Amino acid sequence: MGEDIQKAVEDVATIRRIIDRADVKAQRRQAGERAASLVRKRIYQGIAGASILLSIGEMATGGNMTMRLVLSSTNQVLKINTITHAAASLILVCAILYFLVMRAANLSRISLDEFIAENFSYLRNLSLVSDLIVKCIVFSLMLIAGKPEWIAPLFLLFTADILVQGKVLFLPIRWSFVAAAVLVVGSVVQFISGSPSLLWPLLSMGGLSILALTAVSSRITKHQSESKRCPDEC
Repeated sequence: MGEDIQKAVEDVATIRRIIDRADVKAQRRQAGERAASLVRKRIYQGIAGASILLSIGEMATGGNMTMRLVLSSTNQVLKINTITHAAASLILVCAILYFLVMRAANLSRISLDEFIAENFSYLRNLSLVSDLIVKCIVFSLMLIAGKPEWIAPLFLLFTADILVQGKVLFLPIRWSFVAAAVLVVGSVVQFISGSPSLLWPLLSMGGLSILALTAVSSRITKHQSESKRCPDEC
C-alpha cells in the first residue's frame, strides 16, 4: 500500500515537471512571437517611411530620381554612382535587419538560431541576402545594358515575388496573392508603356508596408490583450 502511494506521488511529480516544462516552452514561444512582431513593426515602419519620403521627393522634384536613372544609362560616372549607392543601400538594409533580429533574440533570451528558425526562416543561410544581391545585380545589368526603363517594372515584379515568398513583407495569404497579382499586372502595363518612372514602385512599396504594418499592429494588440487576460484567468 505504501509503495503504491509513493509511486503515485512520484508519477504526479513527474507529470507536474512535464507540465512546467511545457509552460516554460510556451512562454518562451510567446515571448519570441511578441519580439518578432515588434521587429516586423519596426521594419515596416522603416520601409513605409522611406518609400513615402522618396515618393514625395520624386513628385516634388518632377521625377528627379527617374531622370537620374535614365541619364545614368549613358553617363559612365553617374552609372557607377547609381550602382554604388544601390549596393550601399542594400548593405545598410541587411545590417539594420540583422541588428534588429539579434537584439530581439537577446531581449527574449532565445538563441539567435532558434529565434530565426521560428520567426524569420528567410534569414537562415543568408537566403534573403542572396536573393537581394541577385535582384541588385539584375538592376545593375539593366543599367549597363542601357535599359533603365525596365528597372521600374522589374521592381514591381520583384516586390510581387517577395510577397508570394513571404519574405520581409508578411501579409495574410489572401492579401499577398491579391497584391502580387496587382503588382504583376502593373509591371506588365508599365513595361508595355515603356515608362521608366520610379513613382509607382515606390508608392506600391509604401502602400504594402502600411498594410503589413496594420496587420502586425493588430497582432501585437492581440498578444498584449492575451497577456493581460492570462493572469486573471490563470
